[in-house]
Amino acid sequence: MRFKPTLLLLLALPLTACAVDGSTVEPESAVELFIQANRSYLAAEESTEGGDEDGAFANYENAQRTYERLLHEGFAAPSLYYNLGNVYARLGRWGDAIWCYRNALRLTPRDADLIANLAYVREQARDVLPKRELPSSFRALLFWHYGLSLRETFVLAIVLYYILCAALALWFFFKSRFLRNFALVFAVFMLAFAASGGLKFRAEESSSQAVIVADASDVVSAPSDAAQTRFRLHSGAEVRVEETTEEWVKIFVDPQRRGWIRSGDCRLL
Repeated sequence: MRFKPTLLLLLALPLTACAVDGSTVEPESAVELFIQANRSYLAAEESTEGGDEDGAFANYENAQRTYERLLHEGFAAPSLYYNLGNVYARLGRWGDAIWCYRNALRLTPRDADLIANLAYVREQARDVLPKRELPSSFRALLFWHYGLSLRETFVLAIVLYYILCAALALWFFFKSRFLRNFALVFAVFMLAFAASGGLKFRAEESSSQAVIVADASDVVSAPSDAAQTRFRLHSGAEVRVEETTEEWVKIFVDPQRRGWIRSGDCRLL
């Protein structure tokens, strides 16, 4: 697995773009913090190779705190999620690592290292839960839907729209059969990308999921400490969320396994 951190200083641009109102960290300072966290990460790697487990653990925790601070301030860049996921993986916190990698995949769905690392940490999870996945042949056929992020899909739809408008304008003046067919082709592609973007947006808004991050979480029949325990999940289990309260989350695994867990036992996606 590739658990080396992403060290590119070009992260300054996505950090700036992802900052939120009210952040107490300026983009320039965010880049400095990112570099500082990377140094701690690399120091931890060197300590691991040298057999200094205590030093490695301390540096991993330093890197974790700094990456988490940046996330808390709203700098949700894919490189940040990726590096923090690597730290969690090194610390054996499989649920937190899965949460980070899945958030990064929403922004960079074709990153090979990211996909490989997510597959690896999923294998470490204790609970084998059913996953509804489409056949690879079907996903390959609809590559633009499953291989692009939501932002990329909408950007391409907009670009295709302007090309279509230009082709229609030219056809209006020249009445060329080639231009008409050209416009029809781009109209089909534009509609396909627009529909794909709409479906992705609706899926993100309507479907809520979570990852168990506690070492063990008892799933109970009602949002109460006195409720009966139905089953137990462990770090790394990925579940669907049906309802949330301030202290509890109602989860769904399959028709026979659903119930409530403490909100602190999971991280919502």
